[in-house]
Amino acid sequence: MLRIFWLFTSLFLILIIFLNMPKELTGLSGFMDKSKFFNSPSSSGQFLNNMIGFLTVVYILIAFYLD
Repeated sequence: MLRIFWLFTSLFLILIIFLNMPKELTGLSGFMDKSKFFNSPSSSGQFLNNMIGFLTVVYILIAFYLD
């Protein structure tokens, strides 16, 4: 069960890192602007940074626990 959660955490981290890519690079960052998924660019950037930080800590803690 914990390994499955760890796998989904890693996949979700990869997805939100792609969403947080700068606009100059091609990727999924254009999707965030076109879909109006978040309210404003600054709040969406802050939300994604917080989510990446939190999920990175969760990922590392689970990795240490599974090792």
